[in-house]
Amino acid sequence: MASLIKCKACGTEISKNAKICPQCGEPAPKKTSLATWLVLGIFIIGGIGMSNKSSSGSSSVPLTPKEEAQNQVTLEDFNWGTSGFGSVMMADFKIKNDSKYLVKDIEITCKDYAKSGTEIDSNKRVIYDSVEAGKSKKIKKFNMGFIDSQVNQSNCKITDFQI
Repeated sequence: MASLIKCKACGTEISKNAKICPQCGEPAPKKTSLATWLVLGIFIIGGIGMSNKSSSGSSSVPLTPKEEAQNQVTLEDFNWGTSGFGSVMMADFKIKNDSKYLVKDIEITCKDYAKSGTEIDSNKRVIYDSVEAGKSKKIKKFNMGFIDSQVNQSNCKITDFQI
């Protein structure tokens, strides 16, 4: 049994295979071929691909001042020792700010390692001071907190700051 469709002119149900409506003589709606649907799909997919490609290459999102400074604020020099019966890490830092922004409240994270190379501890502290744009600043005998007595080596880096 053939499927039925409605005539656009008079609303009579007619066979999907009919060329004209037997009621009013109006031509039946033309069927869209599979080839037409495939070509239309290719054009749509191609259009979406082109719009994504052109939008990703032409308009870049501007960086925030902090993102600009991220790789330009570095820990240039670092030495450490212990105090308080060998249980407190005291560190000297030289912070270099090659960015065009003053940075402040610099967070330093130190990972501590035993002689075997195993990471055994970590400390995180904020230096509530500022470093001007294009300058360096030395911070001496900064208390990084308690340290395990088995620490043999410590690696520190800047993990955050404010502009």
